[in-house]
Amino acid sequence: MKARQALLLILVLLAAAGYSMWQRLHAALPAGAPGAGTAAEAGRAVPEAGSGTAAGSGSQAGAGSARSGATRYGAAIGFRSRERLAEHFAKHGAEFGARSADDYLALAQRLRDAPAGVEILEASRGDGVITRFDRSSGAFLAFDDDGTIRTFFRPNQGESYFRRQLARSH
Repeated sequence: MKARQALLLILVLLAAAGYSMWQRLHAALPAGAPGAGTAAEAGRAVPEAGSGTAAGSGSQAGAGSARSGATRYGAAIGFRSRERLAEHFAKHGAEFGARSADDYLALAQRLRDAPAGVEILEASRGDGVITRFDRSSGAFLAFDDDGTIRTFFRPNQGESYFRRQLARSH
């Protein structure tokens, strides 16, 4: 029985890793190319592996409820104002190699709109803010329920920063 469970676990992990790689390759296709589209659009057709209060991370005390799957706020919703975008780009744009505020915004929107799962953790804080952490890039994102982006950066302590944010009182 244990061998069967181990084999199943290995198959699930391999499938998740393959899907994550496929998402990155799919998202990199130029617009208009066969099979092009956003990873979020592609992710809707594939069922999520597992579930829990924090997508991809299991249950956590104080995590609040979290949604799983892709969000579709689109390019029209970004930071609260152009000034806030400019401030965040000046402070964090170089962390992502963004050449302009619009490039930085597009990266933040891509993480916000991507499906949560093994590579992208998501949780809702007690104050209703939704937080995400991309394990592959180390990016952290916080946004309001209406899709408005609050912050986007690479924390020094990576995933542990994401987890600490859930425990903080806001």
